[in-house]
Formats: sequence, C-alpha cells, structure tokens
Amino acid sequence: MSKELKQQFLDYLQSHNTMTLATCAGDLPWAATVFYASDDLRFIFFRHPIRATVRIYRPMPGLQ
Repeated sequence: MSKELKQQFLDYLQSHNTMTLATCAGDLPWAATVFYASDDLRFIFFRHPIRATVRIYRPMPGLQ
C-alpha cells in the first residue's frame, strides 16, 4: 500500500468511530455495529462482553 493511500485510510478511520463486523459461526451469518478505536492499522472494538458478537469473534486466532 502506498504511503498516500495508507494516510487516506488512517484519516478516514480517525474521522469515524463505528464499523460493522461480520462473521459466520457454523451456518449462521452474523453482523454487528461496534465502536472502535484505531492505532495505525490495529483496531480495538467495543461491545458488551456477553453479546453474541463478542462470543463469536473471541475464538478467532489473532483476536484478544
């Protein structure tokens, strides 16, 4: 990715605070809007911990 494109992307991320995460657990697709913060290209998203969205994402490799 060019430096210019990366900067445009980072500017976009900094000007917003919600995103939609989507996944599939078994045969059930799932999407939810979450609040996020970003540090360069790393995302931290916020959602109530007992919601199905978090339970679905938590087991995925690389997510904490």
